[in-house]
Amino acid sequence: MEQDLTLREALAEDRLDDFVRQEEDRGVVRFAALGELQGKGCGLAGALILEPSAFDHQDARGELFWGGRAGTQWWISPEKNTAGLIMAQREMGHPFVVEFKRLAYEAVKRKS
Repeated sequence: MEQDLTLREALAEDRLDDFVRQEEDRGVVRFAALGELQGKGCGLAGALILEPSAFDHQDARGELFWGGRAGTQWWISPEKNTAGLIMAQREMGHPFVVEFKRLAYEAVKRKS
């Protein structure tokens, strides 16, 4: 019998909790050109949104994410039961990625 799985069911819940827990000994997210990113922390598999910034959707608290220089980005939001992957050839920081994530969160919000 085929069954639709939620994100939490597809990834073992105890393992997902490990990924989205802040690693205190790993410090904060910091880039040489930008300095420390406020409201961001380090998780086991990427960065965490501890406190959404003006660029983050307000529902993104607790999100695990990472991005690449050429506009690639992935995120997992256990709280919103959603995930995303962008493979765009855009410079890091291009507004396309921010707008895409905002629209994705809004679509999930409307559906629930």
